[in-house]
Amino acid sequence: MKISWGIKIIISFIVFAIGIGAMVGISMTKNIDLVSENYYEKELKFQDKIDMVNRTNALSEKISIQNTGKEIKITFPEKLASEKISGKINFYRAMDKRKDFSIDINRDGNGVQLMPTDKMDKGSWKMEVLWKMNGTDYLNQTDIFIN
Repeated sequence: MKISWGIKIIISFIVFAIGIGAMVGISMTKNIDLVSENYYEKELKFQDKIDMVNRTNALSEKISIQNTGKEIKITFPEKLASEKISGKINFYRAMDKRKDFSIDINRDGNGVQLMPTDKMDKGSWKMEVLWKMNGTDYLNQTDIFIN
């Protein structure tokens, strides 16, 4: 039995419509999170972030961030050991904003802060160290991968 070209076109349109419908259905079940709830407000303050990063880059000694596999080690330069430093360390999970969390900066006597990674999900994280010294704000940003 030979199928006419008109029937083939109608079948093609039906298959195309079913494919589009399936794609829409699947995409509606996916959860898409912004980095933060007030993303657009934060975007307006982006110049402040740029200024903080520029001040951080201008420092003669930088903060060291190391992922040892079992913990994240944040080392402040010895030059800053006697300085009063306050701030937060923010962890952002692109896959699921419910996993985002922050901790306060709490260095030991050597200027080191350790953050265990055993309770963090494996995969890619964005890390921000937002710190203040002598009334001036600084910002270190890095991507880390938890194994």
